[in-house]
Amino acid sequence: MVIGAMDFLEIWDAEAWARYQADTESAFADASDDFLDGLL
Repeated sequence: MVIGAMDFLEIWDAEAWARYQADTESAFADASDDFLDGLL
């Protein structure tokens, strides 16, 4: 798995990436909800 943005990239093992996403998805969703609630 190759992940990147702007001026960097990361190479992840596919299973490690899936675990990372599963562990952090709800935290990112909560943070985006909080941010968007302030804008909308």
